[in-house]
Amino acid sequence: MCNQRLYLLCQLKRQNLSVECLDGIFDAIIVSKLLYASPSWYGYTNTKQFNAIQKLFTKAHRWGLTGTLYDAGDLFEGRDLQLFKSMSSKSLS
Repeated sequence: MCNQRLYLLCQLKRQNLSVECLDGIFDAIIVSKLLYASPSWYGYTNTKQFNAIQKLFTKAHRWGLTGTLYDAGDLFEGRDLQLFKSMSSKSLS
């Protein structure tokens, strides 16, 4: 599904959409899709699956569809930490 969305972004880039707009759209339709519920499935990914996600980020950056080269590990671990902190603070109150 994300590769289909990369195709959409390529079409928007061909229409001379600015990099700032492409960044926003990339975050909205790809990064948000991957981060949604990632704490529930990230721990079960194998190396091949993780590398496929990282390759998607690398390809998008190389093609100029986003100005940010995302690190999949940092994104998912940050999301896990955010969930942990949220749950910890609620249990203390």
